[in-house]
Amino acid sequence: MAMNDFLTAHSHITNELINEAGKFRTVSVFVVNGKGDILHSGADFNEVPALISDLFEWGKAGDAHPLIKSSAMHFMIEHIAQKNIIAYRQTLASYH
Repeated sequence: MAMNDFLTAHSHITNELINEAGKFRTVSVFVVNGKGDILHSGADFNEVPALISDLFEWGKAGDAHPLIKSSAMHFMIEHIAQKNIIAYRQTLASYH
């Protein structure tokens, strides 16, 4: 999948839901509880394009079955929203 295809799909899915539909986010994101305590923080928005690019490169390589790759890609796209980038890269490496 090309980056442009990914962002086009993102635009179709998130159109009218978020202001940055079809674009990488330009702000930090957090999940907070009712007290304002941060429960989860996303990857720095500056890192997201490179992380997605790394993920696409991983998807092109390796001998994993397409079902495994697609499942792993879905999981990792969600994982990129997490702050632990080291765990992200370790998880990618474990699928090879």
